[in-house]
Amino acid sequence: MWMVAPFLGLFFVLVGRAGLAALFQNSSARRRDAYRVLKLLIGVVSASGIAILTSLHEAGVIS
Repeated sequence: MWMVAPFLGLFFVLVGRAGLAALFQNSSARRRDAYRVLKLLIGVVSASGIAILTSLHEAGVIS
């Protein structure tokens, strides 16, 4: 679990920053770009997390 913690921390920082930019930017283009980054981050991290959990389960590390 200690190996995953830095990645989770980075993910939360990036999602928080993109979320704040998507909510509080004055420019509509910047809000749109921040929302795209937010969707991309959530999609990539979700897919990679599922892949990692599946491989760990198949290896017998987690049940």
